Amino acid sequence: MEGALWGLGAAFGFGVGDFIARFTSRRMGAELSLLVVIFLGFAGFSVWLFWPTANLLQESDFYNFFTGRGLLFAIAAGATNVFGLLALYKALARGPVSLAAPIVSAYPAVVLLYLLPFGFVPGAVQLFGIVATLGGVALLSRLAESQEQTQDGDSQKSHASTIRISLVSMCLVALGVLFSQEVALLHGPILSTWAMRGFGLLFILVWILRFHRDDFARTSLAPQGIRIALIAQAALEAAGNLFLLLSSEGDGRPLAAVFASTFAVVVVLLGWIVLRERITFAQWISMAVILLGVMILSAVQPL
Repeated sequence: MEGALWGLGAAFGFGVGDFIARFTSRRMGAELSLLVVIFLGFAGFSVWLFWPTANLLQESDFYNFFTGRGLLFAIAAGATNVFGLLALYKALARGPVSLAAPIVSAYPAVVLLYLLPFGFVPGAVQLFGIVATLGGVALLSRLAESQEQTQDGDSQKSHASTIRISLVSMCLVALGVLFSQEVALLHGPILSTWAMRGFGLLFILVWILRFHRDDFARTSLAPQGIRIALIAQAALEAAGNLFLLLSSEGDGRPLAAVFASTFAVVVVLLGWIVLRERITFAQWISMAVILLGVMILSAVQPL
């Protein structure tokens, strides 16, 4: 039961945070929105980690981390996770969110596909989950491309762009999961999460200074009207990660993984209710197929 609660908390945090990202990314750009969110999350996590009475880690933990091979995995995880999130923010900003979120949420199937060259052989249940997940993505993409126009004016061309960006995000997030798992196995979930967020912050900052220096110079990192939204977005995203951390070493981890995988449901429902996105019956069915496949994969192979 406790695992289910942690998973639902993670789904709510990621889902609502991602939905808010649509608005902050449209207002200040996906890059700057992500920079603020990653910075606030990393700062808060650092305060918690290094609080004098926390005693979460020892000095030897940091020495072993910075002198071991986990450092390379953490750098790779930081890069793939942050650029996967950047692609997700861009897709959500383009919309519709009911198209972007379900596609990205299919990453557990891609994780298993990445493992195939390394000798992984999926069982019957896992194979069913992979087929259901990727089949649902293909069906949803086809339905979106065939739809002439959504209620909020997004064109068919915009749908095609959203699909491509979402697929990129899905593949990057899946890579990030693999690298993150390696770091966590070597150094535990707490230190690995802190390090990955730190490297992610470094990567997005370098990316902005290289390709979006003008936007960085003229755009406020705390624009009026969305300051509360940015803080809420960062807090919800950090809360989602915290809930997953709390469940990572307990008996409820598989159950937490299953319920956390439903974050896309939160995004889709908010898009349907708040943005009044038009979702056909066939699209609801394809999203349900994706969700079923992801929940099966999360239960059999917690990710």
